[in-house]
Amino acid sequence: MIEPFRIGNRNVYLRKAIKTPNWNTDRVLTQNTFKFAELWLSRNKQHIGFKNYEVIKSLWKQAENYYTVSKTLPAVAAPLTLHYCYLNAIKALLRFKGIQYKYTNNHGISGSNYIKGGYSSANERTLESEVVTLDSEGEKKGITPTLSKYLGEPEKHQHHTLKDLLANLVFIHRAYEHTFREENHSFDPEQEFFIPLKNAGYKINKETNRVYFSAEIKDLFLGKTNLQSLASNQTVDFHEDFEIIRKHDKNIIQSKKDIEWLLAGVDEKEKKAAFTNLHAFHRKLRMHLDYISAPLDLWYIKQNKVNNTPIIKRYNITIIMLIMHRLSELARYEPGILAEYLDSRANWLLREFIQFSPHQFIDELTCEMTSLELAVPGIRP
Repeated sequence: MIEPFRIGNRNVYLRKAIKTPNWNTDRVLTQNTFKFAELWLSRNKQHIGFKNYEVIKSLWKQAENYYTVSKTLPAVAAPLTLHYCYLNAIKALLRFKGIQYKYTNNHGISGSNYIKGGYSSANERTLESEVVTLDSEGEKKGITPTLSKYLGEPEKHQHHTLKDLLANLVFIHRAYEHTFREENHSFDPEQEFFIPLKNAGYKINKETNRVYFSAEIKDLFLGKTNLQSLASNQTVDFHEDFEIIRKHDKNIIQSKKDIEWLLAGVDEKEKKAAFTNLHAFHRKLRMHLDYISAPLDLWYIKQNKVNNTPIIKRYNITIIMLIMHRLSELARYEPGILAEYLDSRANWLLREFIQFSPHQFIDELTCEMTSLELAVPGIRP
C-alpha cells in the first residue's frame, strides 16, 4: 500500500534545505527573512558559542545592509553590493555550520572573457565568452569553493560561461528562453528545460517499508514523447534518477531508487543512520529539483539537456554566487562593458537576475542555515 511518508505527525513534502532539512517542523511564516534569521541565531547562542555568534551576527547584519542598499542602485552598479551581500551570507552559513574557509583575494572565484582559444576583444564579447572559474582544492581555495564542498556538489568542471550558468536558474528561465529563442535554430518550444511539478514530496510503500520521491507533472512533450498520449501504467525513462509513469490519468514522476525506513522499536543508533540516509537521498535528488521562491513556492525538475544547454551539477546558491561575482567584476573594472550588456539583447535576462536573485538567494541560504522552511504568512499551500 502506497501512502504519504510521514515523520511524527507530518507529511514529508519536498524541502528547500539541501543538506540537513528539519523534517518534523511546521513552516516558519515571516515577511522579513533577515530579521527572522537574526532572531533565530540569537536563540542558538549556546549552540554556536557567544564569540562565534557575535561574528555571525555582524556578517548577517552586513549582508542585510548590502541587500538594502542594492535596491537603491541602478543595475550597472548593484552587482557590486549584491556580491558582498551574498559573500557575507555564505560566511555566516559556513561559520554557523563550523566549516573552516580561507580568505583569498578573489574568494575562490575568478572571471575572464575568453572565446575561440583566446581572449576576446570588446566587440566579440557575449555571455558565452564571459567565463567564471571556481578555484580547485589547494592554497587558492576560498569561500565559495568551501561552500561547494560543504554542499557536496558533484560538478567536475571548474569553468562555466555566464550563459550556461544563467540557463540553469529556474527563476529566470522564461527570460532566458526569450533572450536566446531566435538565435538557436534548434529551439523546440514544446521542450522545457524546467518542468513544473505539484504535490512534490515523499511516499512510502508500507509493504516493503521503502521511501521514494513522487510528484505530478502537467501534460506536455518531453522531446519526442507526448505524455498526454501515454497508456495507463506506461513508464518513460526521464534520466538516471527519475522515471515518469502514467497513473489514473496523471503523469507521475518518481525517483528510480528508494531507501529503507525505520521499523518500530529501533534504537537511537539505527534512527540516526536512517535520517543520515534520508538526508543523503534528498540531497542527491535536490540536484535536479529547483524552486522559485514565491508566496507559494513553485517546484520544477531539470531535464538532462535541452537545446544544447548542459546541466551544471551545482546548487542554486553556488550558481547565483558565481554569476554575481562575474557581474561585480564587470561593475568594478569594466562598467562600460556591463552597461553594453544591459543595453544588449540580454538586457531583460540580466536585469531579471539582478532584480530577483537577492530574494531567491537569501531565502535558499536561510533555509540551509536554519534547516527550516520559510513561507509568506496569509498564503495557504
